[in-house]
Amino acid sequence: MPSTPKGYIFRCTNVTQDECFQRMLFGEKPIHAKQLAELLEGDFVYLYNLMSERLFGTFRALGTVQGNIVPEAWGGKFSQQVRVIWKIRRYQLTRLQLKGALNFQKVKTGYYPPVVLTPAEVAAVERTFGKYHVETSWEHDFRFSDEFHPEKFTDDGHYVRSFAEVTIDNWLYHNLIPHGYERRVPVAEPLVCDFLIPLPTKRMGVYVEFWGMNDKPDYLKRKAIKQALYAKYKLPLIELVPEDLDHLDDVMPKKLRQFDPDMTFY
Repeated sequence: MPSTPKGYIFRCTNVTQDECFQRMLFGEKPIHAKQLAELLEGDFVYLYNLMSERLFGTFRALGTVQGNIVPEAWGGKFSQQVRVIWKIRRYQLTRLQLKGALNFQKVKTGYYPPVVLTPAEVAAVERTFGKYHVETSWEHDFRFSDEFHPEKFTDDGHYVRSFAEVTIDNWLYHNLIPHGYERRVPVAEPLVCDFLIPLPTKRMGVYVEFWGMNDKPDYLKRKAIKQALYAKYKLPLIELVPEDLDHLDDVMPKKLRQFDPDMTFY
């Protein structure tokens, strides 16, 4: 048997990507059922966005591919489904960064990666992740540990890691404010925000960080590093603390209107 398991790439678009992460469920069309039939629990799994041409990884399969684990997922279009969990959270690679590791098929609608990867291709992808995403000691934030999996369910279907984040997510949802959870911040250093609020009319996004463990030295160290990165790149940032959670109706409008004075709330 090979020392490295085979790997599998599931495809998504900008429309379906968020649902993949919210459910930690990947899906493909029935036409790929035969290719996916040999996927085993523990195999390497990746998610490739056909529109942004980015590969997300690394995930581990929690079982075999089954039909319609969640029938309503993605409007029922992708019935061959598998549950996944982060194996190593390395964020993403571009198609150009993967040149030499994977062979993409060019079709009219874009570039398609292979569905099934050989052990050699898995090893090549993992080496490429290692080349572009060298982890630092502080990158192992508590949010990525086994103790804090995103298992708290919000009103809009997100899975988050704490009840405080449920409160923030629900406030954004019920005020009709589009938002993303745990998004990679586009800077050179590894940085993931708690929430991202896009402001299309201002051609910008506002990052939200909730600081909830201010009595822990390691957490305070990570907090200081993240604050320094936001300051370094002059990124718009809203910072929340536990005392704010009972007053979000007062706190959030004031903070958001610093970036968009015309913003309305419900």
